[in-house]
Order: sequence, then C-alpha cells, then structure tokens
Amino acid sequence: MDILHVFDGYFLTMMILECFVLAFIDSKSFKNEGSYVLYKKSRITALILIILSVTLFLFRKFM
Repeated sequence: MDILHVFDGYFLTMMILECFVLAFIDSKSFKNEGSYVLYKKSRITALILIILSVTLFLFRKFM
C-alpha cells in the first residue's frame, strides 16, 4: 500500500481544524488555568503539526 495516498485533502482539513482547536481554544484554557508550560507546548505542537501536515500533503501532491 502506498502510504502517501493517506495524506489527501480530507487529512489536511482535519489536521488544520484540530491544530486550530489546540492552538487557540485549548491553549487559552491552559493560560487561564495558569499552566504556562502547557500553553507554550500546545502552541508549538499545533504549529509543528500544521507544518508537517502541509508538507506531507504537498509531498503527496507532487510525487
């Protein structure tokens, strides 16, 4: 099975939505609770996942 076939538009849409929730909604609740370490980690994780998802999607598109 071609593993790159999995990274289609639906995957990209799902990952962007999930990362949006993590970066803006969940991190805001972490900040309000006073967990600044979790706040920073959630923002960084969301950014890394968006970059990775877009990279895999583009790699699939042009391969």
